[in-house]
Amino acid sequence: MVRHVCAILFLTVTGVAVVQLRWAQNASHAEMYRLEAQRLKVRRVLWAQQLQLNSPALPSPSRAADPVWAIELAAPGAPPRPQRYLVQRD
Repeated sequence: MVRHVCAILFLTVTGVAVVQLRWAQNASHAEMYRLEAQRLKVRRVLWAQQLQLNSPALPSPSRAADPVWAIELAAPGAPPRPQRYLVQRD
């Protein structure tokens, strides 16, 4: 009789311990998920700020399409063409 009571008590304690461990594991997984979501949110904000700070340094689309800055393509072996400069040279 005492053996049965000890076995039942041992199994009960083991079951409670397993439930507590699973509860702690689920809580830590939820915390990790929240922290990962917060990290991604901060990265998005940082990326937006970097783009905003860097936008004056980027060339505007109208300037990129300026024909003065265009590269002239020539076939291999063709004679070199005179280069155009932004400033007139004497």
